[in-house]
Amino acid sequence: MTFDTNAQNKSKKSKAVAKVESPAPTDSDWREMDSFNQFLTGMVTSAREGDLTPIRKNADELTKQFIFLGKGEYPPANDNVEFRTVMGEFSDRCEELSRFIQAGNADELVVAELEKLNRSFAEIMQMRQAQKVEKEHN
Repeated sequence: MTFDTNAQNKSKKSKAVAKVESPAPTDSDWREMDSFNQFLTGMVTSAREGDLTPIRKNADELTKQFIFLGKGEYPPANDNVEFRTVMGEFSDRCEELSRFIQAGNADELVVAELEKLNRSFAEIMQMRQAQKVEKEHN
C-alpha cells in the first residue's frame, strides 16, 4: 500500500512528495502464538514503564493462555519433540512467575523475572523461525 504525502521544505520554495510504503500484512501460520506474543509484549512494555498492574493482575491468565497454546495444534514446521519440549519448559516458567508474583515480591524483582521470561520467549520465537526456514528449504 502506498501513500502520498506532501512535505514542504524550509525555504518554502517548492513542495516535495514523499512515497511512504506501509508493510504488507503477513499471513501467520500460528495466530495463537502471535496473540500470546502481543499479550506478553504488552505486559513487558507496561512493566518497563513502571506499571506492574497488568502483570500482577494477569499472571495467571498469561500461564493459562500459554498452556492452552502449548496443548493446541502446532504448525507443521514446529510440530516436533524439540519444540514441544521447549514450549513445556516455558509453560513451567510462566507458572513460576505467577507464583513469584503471588508471593508478593517487590516490583523490581517482578520486572527482572518478567524480563527473563520475555528473553526465554524470544528464544522460542527464534527457534520457531529457524525451524520454519529449515522446513521451507528442505
